[in-house]
Amino acid sequence: MKLKGVVLAAGNGQRLQPLTHTRPKPLVPIVGRTLLQRNLDKMIMAGINEIIIVVPKNTTQQLSAFLQNYPNIQLHLVEQEQALGTAHAVDIVKSQVGNSDFLMVYGDNITAYDYSQLINRHALNNATATMALRRVENPSKHGVVEIHGEKIIGIIEKPENPTSNLVFSGMCVFTPHIFEAISHTPKSPRGEYYLTDSIQLLIEWGHTIGYATLDTWRLNVNDHQDLLQANQLLLSEEYSDNHVQSHLIEHSSEFQIIPPVFIGEDVRIGRNAIIGPYVTLERAACVGENTRIQNSILLSRASIGKNCVIANSILGEGARVEDNFHTSEDKPVALVLGDGERITNHELRITN
Repeated sequence: MKLKGVVLAAGNGQRLQPLTHTRPKPLVPIVGRTLLQRNLDKMIMAGINEIIIVVPKNTTQQLSAFLQNYPNIQLHLVEQEQALGTAHAVDIVKSQVGNSDFLMVYGDNITAYDYSQLINRHALNNATATMALRRVENPSKHGVVEIHGEKIIGIIEKPENPTSNLVFSGMCVFTPHIFEAISHTPKSPRGEYYLTDSIQLLIEWGHTIGYATLDTWRLNVNDHQDLLQANQLLLSEEYSDNHVQSHLIEHSSEFQIIPPVFIGEDVRIGRNAIIGPYVTLERAACVGENTRIQNSILLSRASIGKNCVIANSILGEGARVEDNFHTSEDKPVALVLGDGERITNHELRITN
């Protein structure tokens, strides 16, 4: 089935600051790939070769260089000038989509789900839209769905008293009929246009809305705790075996790796260091002697000194933790440093 892709990646990433002070949210790295790359890769694997990406205002120049990593794919950037909600974000790609059906995904989704399963289900449904659904413990935070047989018969965004625990997972195949529904979608009390309200209009107009239920994990990366959880899930899926870059193998007897761990190129690890489980060391990261790291992310050129104990932490590019620093092992997120920040004696300093 030939269709286009749409990635909604215009979130401002406020809850991921300070990481998003220096990069748009779509370019936040996780296990060797950015959030945006992970969604693009999955679309390409599903056979989509033309993708429209809705991005934050004034980020086109920064993101354009990134697009050169995909020379054989047609990629289009469309800036969302105002943050007016998911329905508005879809509406601004109307001219690029044209008369095609399209797979829409939220750009901060991370999942092991195979997008082609949703596409194939849509082809079988002969539906106006086919939504990916999952069951959750707190449905009131999501778009809650009611089903009857193979069809969705109702959807409500963030209801106070949800009637089911089945919710929208931020992935849907649409026909162009969605644009007509968006044009009639009222603004929410929060001043946004919700895509779930547009889908509800299609239901009220008599359109068939199908669904597929996720058979694996899916996570929406909104804050630091989400990022650490996504890191755990991806490492478990992709690096459950001991994985050490070739340049470190000759020294691997000098330190200990507890999988799952991702180690990028040009990483340096000191003697008697213990790395893992659930640690990502991006390119040129550095770990000092006698340092213990677990459940943490070091972006490129980040470094940790000697005799440290670091847990549940995220270090931005070029960030530095000085010698003898210990984080709490009880807090879900113990330490977050932005790009170029340094911490020593519990004082934070900017170094570039």
